Amino acid sequence: MTLTQQVTTVVVSRNRRAELLRSLAYHDDPVILIDNGSDDSTAEAVARLHPEVRVVRLTRNRGAPARNVGVRLAATPYVAFADDDSWWAAEALAEATRLLAGNPQLGLVAARILLGDANLEDPLCRIMA
Repeated sequence: MTLTQQVTTVVVSRNRRAELLRSLAYHDDPVILIDNGSDDSTAEAVARLHPEVRVVRLTRNRGAPARNVGVRLAATPYVAFADDDSWWAAEALAEATRLLAGNPQLGLVAARILLGDANLEDPLCRIMA
């Protein structure tokens, strides 16, 4: 099992089919999509175009706590979250896995958020630091 295969990426989406379909191409398996009550055929499109993604359809929008559904279903030692319009940089999850495995006292690795084609750092990064 590679380092990235030790991480399940949980994505929550609601009615953002186009953004989600674009971002899923950048995720390494395994991926769990929690469809948060979409009514725009998001779940069906993902199942058809990305059969490797496990799709869980919720009957209503549970907001951010819907991520907990994905965490409970993950069969890997680690879980990463991504929004429906975001993805992890190449090797980021492998590096996070190395950090977590090598430091048992560590329970969370937070990402540096880069925005747009110019990869500008999100001002929120400084606040979270």
